[in-house]
Amino acid sequence: MRFSHEMLRTLRCRIPTRIALAWILKAWILKLNLKLNWKLNWKLIGILNCVLKCILICVLICTSIACTKGFKPDDTCSPHVAQGEDLMDDQKWTEAERTLLQALEHCREVRQGGTYPSMTLATLYFRQRRFVDAVPYFESAIQSDPQLALAHVNLSASLLEAKRYDESIRGAQRALKILQGQPGSEASKGKLNYNIGLAIYDKFAEQQPRRVGQAEPYLKEASRLLPDFGGADFLLGTIAEIIHENTDLARSHFAKACERGDQIACSAKRRGSN
Repeated sequence: MRFSHEMLRTLRCRIPTRIALAWILKAWILKLNLKLNWKLNWKLIGILNCVLKCILICVLICTSIACTKGFKPDDTCSPHVAQGEDLMDDQKWTEAERTLLQALEHCREVRQGGTYPSMTLATLYFRQRRFVDAVPYFESAIQSDPQLALAHVNLSASLLEAKRYDESIRGAQRALKILQGQPGSEASKGKLNYNIGLAIYDKFAEQQPRRVGQAEPYLKEASRLLPDFGGADFLLGTIAEIIHENTDLARSHFAKACERGDQIACSAKRRGSN
């Protein structure tokens, strides 16, 4: 969970707060001077005063920099997007959507922001489970930065949830090729493989169950790349139980999924052992 930008801004950015901080530090300096006057010579006191005043100046400069949240002075796009992101974190969905749509329009006009505006708006829709709405904005983010792993993962998941299985599979397969060799992308590759496997399973499970076996290579790769995730092993167990009618293999997959925290798999494991 991220710190609330609004909370941080309240503490560091409001002008009265910064002025109050300056006065507190100044009062502390004066108090220290009074104590030191009785013990130290005037030359040393002068040096200490200079040091403390430099600290005060540095604090004020740092708070000014912090208020920009790291944005460049000529960046008029990112602060608008960040405002919408704050509202999203507070689950003020309607206000967040309105703010982010306005921010996106502004960012396009000034040609700033890169993937930040579209990715943030897509994330808003994704968190609301408005998957169809999220798709074009994830696609826009990927168009701006084809190496953006999270956008690929969430795009394939959105298409999957929207039951657009073929598009989800093709998009995830394309993403795996793009991310091939990218350091630190194992988790994203694991999720993409899982999305492909789940899309194949959901597409064929009812009408053509024998074709569900096509999902197995992807689910096995997902299991390998995601050691803390039991979803792929649970699906492998389901395929083994229903399609291959191999109870022992199914029990093995369910046990592995259970070890990885999948509670449904734990129930299936117990059922299989009876």
